[in-house]
Amino acid sequence: MRKLSLIPLLMLCCSITLFTNSSFAVPAKDEVDVENIKAPPRDVKDILRILDSTRPDQVQIEKAKKVLAIPTPSSDDSEILNHYYYRRATAEEVLENGKAALENLKKVVNDYPSRQIELRIDERFNYASQEALRGNLPLAVQILEGTKALVPQNLRGWLITLDRGIAGYCGIMGDFDCSNRALSNIESTLNSLSGARNVNFLYRLSWDSNYEWVRGRIFLSEGKFLESERAFRRALNLNQQILDGKREGGVNVLDSEVRVVQDSTT
Repeated sequence: MRKLSLIPLLMLCCSITLFTNSSFAVPAKDEVDVENIKAPPRDVKDILRILDSTRPDQVQIEKAKKVLAIPTPSSDDSEILNHYYYRRATAEEVLENGKAALENLKKVVNDYPSRQIELRIDERFNYASQEALRGNLPLAVQILEGTKALVPQNLRGWLITLDRGIAGYCGIMGDFDCSNRALSNIESTLNSLSGARNVNFLYRLSWDSNYEWVRGRIFLSEGKFLESERAFRRALNLNQQILDGKREGGVNVLDSEVRVVQDSTT
C-alpha cells in the first residue's frame, strides 16, 4: 500500500475547499441548497493531522534500504532480473528517489520484461506513472495506450486502471476530448464486467473508485463543482475501503521474494 506524499494531500484538501467555495456561484435554480453549504474546517488541527499522516514510515524506509543493499543477481534469467530491478524501483520510490526509480523501471520494461502478462501490465503502468511525475505526459499516455493492447480478456479490469491514467494525464495537458474518450472506455468496460462472477471485492471497489475519480476530474474541468465534489467524495470513500482491505491481506513488494502486482489502486 502506498502512502500519499504531503503535496498531493495538501492539494486535495485545498481542492475540496475550492470546490465547496465555488459552489456558491451556482444559480439559485440548482436543486442543491447552496446557502447552507459550509466549507469543511481547515484549521491548525487539520493541517497537523495531514502532516502526521505524511510522516516517513521508518519501517518501510529501513526495508527499502535493505533492498537496495542486495547485490545484482549473478543470473541470466530475465525473470529474476525483472524482479530485482522492479523491487529496487519500489525501494527508490519509498525513499523518494524518483529519478532512480524511473531508471530501474526502464530496465524492467525495456531489458527484462516479465513473461507473466499481468506483471508486464503492472510494470508498464508504474513506468508510465514515473514518466508522468517527471513531466513526460505525452509519453506516459503513449505507454498506457500501448499497454491496453496487451490486456487479455480475463484481465480486462486493468483497462479501467489504464484509462484512468490516460484520462488524468490528458486532463493535465488540457486534452479534454481524450479524457472524455477514456471515461467512455471505462463505462464500456464496467458494463462488460457487470456480470462477472467470483470477482475479488477489492477489484470492484477499485473499478468504481477509478470511475468516480475520472468523473470528478472531468466535472471539475467543465466547471461543475458540486458534481465534481460529490464524485471525488465517493472516490475517497471507496478508496478508504480499499485501504482497509489491503491492511488485512495486502502484500508488500519490499517484503516479497517473488514478483507481486504493485498496489496501484490507492
